[in-house]
Amino acid sequence: ADTELFDLVITTAQYPVPANGNVLVLPIAISRNSKPTEATEAEEARLSPLPRPHLLVSLGGTTRYWSLSEADVASAVRRLSEKAAASGGSLIVVSSPRTPGIVLKAIRATVPGCHVIADGSIRYPVLLADADEHYVTADSVSMISEALLTGRPVGLIPVELDEEGARDLGTGKFSSSRRDIRRFWKDLESKGLLGTLDKPAIGSFDNPVTTAAAAVKRLLGLGVE
Repeated sequence: ADTELFDLVITTAQYPVPANGNVLVLPIAISRNSKPTEATEAEEARLSPLPRPHLLVSLGGTTRYWSLSEADVASAVRRLSEKAAASGGSLIVVSSPRTPGIVLKAIRATVPGCHVIADGSIRYPVLLADADEHYVTADSVSMISEALLTGRPVGLIPVELDEEGARDLGTGKFSSSRRDIRRFWKDLESKGLLGTLDKPAIGSFDNPVTTAAAAVKRLLGLGVE
């Protein structure tokens, strides 16, 4: 729809929304996990014995246009395991409902020393708040955003275009008509907010909830505190 039909459009960079005075592009997605969650005694009992720093790997899964290669993910986790060991810390790997079982199997076979928490005994918001560094598969805007909201260093684990993605999005420039997560990655990189496995990045930005609420208040003439 034409953005001129709306008084305010709030979006994020993966959507090809034309720039306009009524369009607000947030740096990251709004998340319900924008504030740290305190661990329960049982959760603390599982996390506290693990030496720090805690490196958290958050695994997404296959989405439209993008796929996780079990070999590539296992290789990335192995590198991070070596990094954790070199610093005397711990590697924690958490999966999502979208994570293919074959990916977890490849990780367990390749990196038997990492802590794979896939049984729900520790809530994901607790793991987010606990981690000293975050490494996220690149398929999920929400997972990347939640990691950035912690204010800790974040590195991206690459994903691959599948056949449909290569056809519909193209392998060169960003798609001008479809949601293209590469546009989101590029925007974060340009702001210095997103790093790699070897060099996770840390940056500052306003909380997207606060930014969006302020824009709505201005529109409604309510004033902004």
